[in-house]
Formats: sequence, C-alpha cells, structure tokens
Amino acid sequence: ISSKNRIGKRELLKIILKKIKKNKKIST
Repeated sequence: ISSKNRIGKRELLKIILKKIKKNKKIST
C-alpha cells in the first residue's frame, strides 16, 4: 500500500506542476 501511495503522491505532484505551468503561461 505504501508503494501505491508513493506513486499517487508523485502523480499529484506532476498534476500540480502542470497546473502551475499553465497558470504561469496565462499570467505571462
């Protein structure tokens, strides 16, 4: 279960990073 949680957290981080990148693109 811990390994699955790790993957989920990594996926979440990727999604958050993508959102931040999109926000930066729109704001620029």
